[in-house]
Amino acid sequence: MNSIPVPTLKPAEHEDDDYDGMQISSSEKLMSAFDRTLETLPPPQLDQDDHEEEPEKPSKPVSEGSAIDIIDNALAIINSTAPDNADTKKKPLQSRDQRGQKRTRRRPLQPVTFTEDTQETANYNVTDNAGNEPVFPPPLDLFGNLSKPVKDKDSKEIMKIIEKQGKAIILTLKNFSISASVAGTSLGPSVLQYQLELAPGTKVSRISGLGEELAMALAVTSVRIEAPILGTHYVGVELPAPERRPVTFRDILESQEFEESTAHLPLPLGVQIDGKIFVQGLEVMPHMIVAGSSGSGKSNFLNSCILSMCSVRRPDELKLILIDPGHVEFAVYDGLPHLLSAPVNDVDGALKALQWAYTEMEERTSNFARSKVRNLAAYNRKLPKDERLPEIVIVIEELADLIYSEDIESLIVRLAPKSGPAGIYMMLATQRPSPDVVTTLVKSNIPARAAFTLSSPADSKNMINIPDASELTGKGDMLFRNTNTPQPVRLQTAYIEEDRISDFVDYMSSIFDAPELMKF
Repeated sequence: MNSIPVPTLKPAEHEDDDYDGMQISSSEKLMSAFDRTLETLPPPQLDQDDHEEEPEKPSKPVSEGSAIDIIDNALAIINSTAPDNADTKKKPLQSRDQRGQKRTRRRPLQPVTFTEDTQETANYNVTDNAGNEPVFPPPLDLFGNLSKPVKDKDSKEIMKIIEKQGKAIILTLKNFSISASVAGTSLGPSVLQYQLELAPGTKVSRISGLGEELAMALAVTSVRIEAPILGTHYVGVELPAPERRPVTFRDILESQEFEESTAHLPLPLGVQIDGKIFVQGLEVMPHMIVAGSSGSGKSNFLNSCILSMCSVRRPDELKLILIDPGHVEFAVYDGLPHLLSAPVNDVDGALKALQWAYTEMEERTSNFARSKVRNLAAYNRKLPKDERLPEIVIVIEELADLIYSEDIESLIVRLAPKSGPAGIYMMLATQRPSPDVVTTLVKSNIPARAAFTLSSPADSKNMINIPDASELTGKGDMLFRNTNTPQPVRLQTAYIEEDRISDFVDYMSSIFDAPELMKF
């Protein structure tokens, strides 16, 4: 078998890197309270069923016109305990002892000192070290700040807009002889969803074709109709949120969903309309196609996935093959210890990299058969720590520039069925998901797909079997579909600045020795 170089650890020359322990921020509290409040609102003709009260208070109905009062009360409670909104851009790292409350971590906290004795120890958690030692996983301050909370004044204005648009939706449907009422609302970072309950006997197909009419009545760029909302008897009407709330990469990394994820290679896919964080492991997909036009957020999504995997897996556990025909997207990762080779920038290099991956897959599979195991995890458990094989992720930034080589498509199709159990995964991205790029053979072997804003309904149908991706709002608005989601899930992906990527690469390079790069 071709040997894969395993990096060794070296002491870092760093200032004090004590870590700021994670706890629920005032921003998270405010978002949570704000979203919960929206679900309790009675817009015009709203059916109010689920009003959540504090346990010690007797429940009481919400009177009409009390939406602003609800927001005021929620804000008062949060602001009474929230810290001052100081600028934390360059906030120094603190030890966990300096922070009173600790959040539950995914794994037990252990101090880490990088020596030969701990080189092969995996699954570390962030903690501070008294001797100014670097830590792994890296401190979250590397990834920027949390998103800012919604101001009291802004929240009141948003509620007024939500009520006004609710009235317009009901009136527009009435003009088409469709009787409906608003059963609830969900406000996500970029999308506002109204849950409509249709009158008995109303065909769902009558409302599913009224997206353009509703967009005109509401004076918005696009309206997406989900009929019905999965698992409910409601019809969803989705339109751009009155005010877009940014989602930062750190928001997701500090979320409970990410901390408690059991995925080995967790991908921070984004925030759902109901405010929940959607995290899924690449190893269970085990491959994914990502499509989106220029400026839709596709490249930013790939960056967040790469940083997420590398922030929880050491270079001896995870190796990356980055293929970038455009020469610019992955240049920032040059020097990252997780790289198996320098970023590949030409078709010939991509072909050789995929051929190497296929050979590696065949050799691993043969070893699994001899060891009577089914996958990489079981195989590694039988090996000494210094002989274990890393997982390998192949990321192709622009598939359209490569797929015209028949050998490239053939290798992708041959890799996809067997490479997952061998610990080799693929993420294929393109701006043009037409049938000649995302072919039937490729789609049939890669069921997990993420569609950002696409230029045409035809491209959207080719990606996720519905035309809805052509109606997305851009800037990270995405529809995700795989075998576990019969209907696409709408998500807002996180934003990560390029400077933060450079900081991450520099930090990891200061901890781990540079790998011996392979040449394809």
